[in-house]
Amino acid sequence: MHERHWDILSMKIGLKVNPMTDRNFNFQKVLDLQLDQHMVLIEDVCNRASKEFNLMNDLQEMIK
Repeated sequence: MHERHWDILSMKIGLKVNPMTDRNFNFQKVLDLQLDQHMVLIEDVCNRASKEFNLMNDLQEMIK
């Protein structure tokens, strides 16, 4: 996921979440932040990021 996806996720759940910049981000922090309560939202952002990734790869292949 790109920075913008973490920003979207953070904004929507009201907590700063970014394991790419938080060296202390681990499974215990996921539990402490109760991120399991936001699974539908997390899945939505992850699916969006995955689709964007696939589109970018397809575009790169077309350019080649």
